[in-house]
Amino acid sequence: MTDWFTVRRQARKDVHSTFALLATYSDTLGSAIGLHVRWHSRFTAAIGDIPGGDYARVLENIDRLVFDVDELAERQVNLRRAGLVVFDDYPEHQFTLDVSEPSDGPVTVIWTVTRLARTLGLTDQFGP
Repeated sequence: MTDWFTVRRQARKDVHSTFALLATYSDTLGSAIGLHVRWHSRFTAAIGDIPGGDYARVLENIDRLVFDVDELAERQVNLRRAGLVVFDDYPEHQFTLDVSEPSDGPVTVIWTVTRLARTLGLTDQFGP
């Protein structure tokens, strides 16, 4: 009988291999390298920090990228803050790594990211 940890690990690997897209990672310390990355995006309503306050609700988008730990080790990639990730089939989606989230297991590494302005159609306001 297989233990729960092994089953969960394999399930997470299966999810990653099924839903990950090929992307290119680069930073100032190394050359660009191809990785399989999952993009998670969710909207949330940000509210004020005082309960019952009459703050306006603001929708904010939280983008996260999920990387496979084994793939990073195999390719000797050390993800760094401000590293650039561009999805190969969707080059209009470009992100910079911002904060590495605490680990939730041995299979993946999750980073909160910032979507570059040009990928939001704001190129004209911010230059080329």
